Amino acid sequence: AANVLGNILDGFYEPISAETVHEKMIKGEDFQLVDVRTPDEYKQLRIMPSIHIPLGKFRKSLGELDRNKEIIIFCKTSLRAYEAALVLQDAGFKKVKVMQGGISTWPYEKISG
Repeated sequence: AANVLGNILDGFYEPISAETVHEKMIKGEDFQLVDVRTPDEYKQLRIMPSIHIPLGKFRKSLGELDRNKEIIIFCKTSLRAYEAALVLQDAGFKKVKVMQGGISTWPYEKISG
């Protein structure tokens, strides 16, 4: 946790709240919401519209993402999302944010099953 906080303070990644992500959706802002959880986690519960790219396949799937759009990444609690954000930044993506607390903090509609 201290390492993540240090990286936020050093500007290595930018956190964003679930509430702010939801506001962006309501306003119709153009961004990519990326879920890096496992396929089983994704099938059980998901936020739409989101792009599903499991963290294990993330490096090989960067071509699926638009470098010109803001990318907001999430997982269950944000640990894997943080890892994915670092991968994107290493690959030259500039507009990368991590949804704080992941899907666990999403108080809005979710799709199950």
